[in-house]
Amino acid sequence: MTKKLTVGSESFDYPVTGGPNYGEPATNWADAITDAVAEFFGPGDIKTTESVLLDGTSADISGLLFDTSFVQRIEVTGIITRKFNSSPTDVEAFTIVGSYNGVGDFDIIIEFSGDDTEVIIDVTGGQFNYVAATVADTSEMSIKFKAQTIIDKDAI
Repeated sequence: MTKKLTVGSESFDYPVTGGPNYGEPATNWADAITDAVAEFFGPGDIKTTESVLLDGTSADISGLLFDTSFVQRIEVTGIITRKFNSSPTDVEAFTIVGSYNGVGDFDIIIEFSGDDTEVIIDVTGGQFNYVAATVADTSEMSIKFKAQTIIDKDAI
């Protein structure tokens, strides 16, 4: 007896445990579902992450790191928030798109929109970093981001 499982436009007759010759159909379904899930969250992708930034500092952005041995393209989206003691909060959205050039750094383009939080983002190798200007009355800063990648599956 089998159960019909569908992944995208493909259907699989998945065998009930203990049925005869269940290894190959089970493996085919597992391969298809693994490929489908990788489109949503694959190796190299970063789930939504929030890190603290410090006013008047330059440092690495914790959690915003890509393995250059297999990541070929990145798309990072996020927001930078700068809170003040006595002024409204500044929020700046950003998108970073880049490709790995194979020589040590990602070639990136960054687009910002919203308030100017006076934070510069850059990358060295696969590690992203920031420089935050000193802005009077800043009480706290953070960056929230997520990333999707295209990878070289043969390099993993």
